[in-house]
Amino acid sequence: NARGAAFMLGSVFTFTLMDVLIKHLGGSYPVIQLLFFRTLLAMLPLSLIIWQAGGLRILRTERLPVHLLRAAFGMTAMYCVFSAITLMPLADATAIIFAAPLFLTALSVPLLGEAVGPRRWAAVTVGFVGILVILDPGEGMLTTGAFFALASALFMALAMVVVRKLGATEHAACISFYFTCCGIVVSTIGVVASDSWVTPGLQDLGLLSMIGILGGLAQFIMTQGFRLAEAAVISPLKYTQMIWAALLAYVIWGETPDTR
Repeated sequence: NARGAAFMLGSVFTFTLMDVLIKHLGGSYPVIQLLFFRTLLAMLPLSLIIWQAGGLRILRTERLPVHLLRAAFGMTAMYCVFSAITLMPLADATAIIFAAPLFLTALSVPLLGEAVGPRRWAAVTVGFVGILVILDPGEGMLTTGAFFALASALFMALAMVVVRKLGATEHAACISFYFTCCGIVVSTIGVVASDSWVTPGLQDLGLLSMIGILGGLAQFIMTQGFRLAEAAVISPLKYTQMIWAALLAYVIWGETPDTR
């Protein structure tokens, strides 16, 4: 469990570095182009996951339509995440996006038939109250960035529901592979259709590539964490991402979370 926790903490920090690059580049490049680099370059570390998990044989599937549904939810969530990070303070966006487990708990009853006890419902209620505090609806209601953050949390939860169903028969690397392939296709079509491509300079090209590499690497490290440790032990460590997001946002952009 200790080794798994170390991997989880490493993946959380790596994901935060990716978010920092997204925010840094979001003002200069359209979100769909950021998605293109995120999915394309993620194939590099993902290939390591597939190799370690057993090679191409784990990619065999008879549930391609379900993979496509998961990709639709996942890509929508990723688009909303990137938009939210670009439009609002990083720590606030991260905190709202972490409403996804709350949505998942609520959706698990009608969609998965799972039983949710009083204590879990109480935790969901407290979590939603916390999200309302962050949104501060008394001052201008929802901003565009907050809307994207909430939408990303909802679509992440829907994607998690589908992943749970896929997990009964598919390897985690297989699920990630088909999602990433769909992401490459969709983002490529989006870039071509929108005619919004911005040709990056050499430095920005390196940073754009790092978005995909860091995202795929973080997924690889997280997979190692779940392989070594109990999920119930290390899953809560994901919330340390809010600490890193607040710290890096303050150091880089001088963003200070509201003390309320």
